[in-house]
Amino acid sequence: MIEDKFLGPIYIDYNQKSYRCFYRTVKSRYASLKCFYGSLVIFLPIYTSRFRFHTNNVESLTLNDDLVNKLYGFTIDLIEKTDAIHKLERKGIYLYGQSYLSSSKVYMLGKEYEVTSDIAKKNENTFFASSFDSLQKLYSELAYNSLKKRLDYLGKLMGLNYECTLSLSRAVNYLGMNSIKKHHIKLNEALYSFNKEVGDSVIIHELAHCFHPDHSKEFYNLVLKYCPNYYKYEKLIMAGRFLEQ
Repeated sequence: MIEDKFLGPIYIDYNQKSYRCFYRTVKSRYASLKCFYGSLVIFLPIYTSRFRFHTNNVESLTLNDDLVNKLYGFTIDLIEKTDAIHKLERKGIYLYGQSYLSSSKVYMLGKEYEVTSDIAKKNENTFFASSFDSLQKLYSELAYNSLKKRLDYLGKLMGLNYECTLSLSRAVNYLGMNSIKKHHIKLNEALYSFNKEVGDSVIIHELAHCFHPDHSKEFYNLVLKYCPNYYKYEKLIMAGRFLEQ
């Protein structure tokens, strides 16, 4: 079927960045464009004068130089008529207005990684994920495993005689919550973005509530005992300074 014909990828340079574009032929008179993780998908209208493909040769259609040039110009025109690039660039997850996970980069344990869906570009400085959804899922799994280990370790270090269960949140304006009676702590997954010691400051804060439910002098004395740089780390987190220690 004509509707199932896919072409690409073609790399389009726009505003000093390169975007991977895929094309799909559709029975329509109008072009449309959608953003998927790190890529643009352009739906080509086969009934326009610019892209009138003969039904018998659509299946054998290939990206020769003439077609690539035509698609390149067509795509630039379409991009400029839509806000697709802006939508693509805005895709991300935020804490206090700062993005710690987006379609282009991700922060983990105080380091910045370039996000890629190209297996050939996978290395120690990149984070590979096939889609933005899978990126979020992988990040959440890594964050949970890392933060749970720190929670268990710090709980024992502080003398807690029971183990707290853990859940993660993507709240944009809070870091943690302790349900003392349920022995359950909820942490913002963004803590995984920061250096380990910075993230520990919030975990220590929540664990301290197991001993002191309020924010009393005794509470902060306990927090500062296990995290002397607590106030420094608090400022780093509020400012979204993921790379600082």
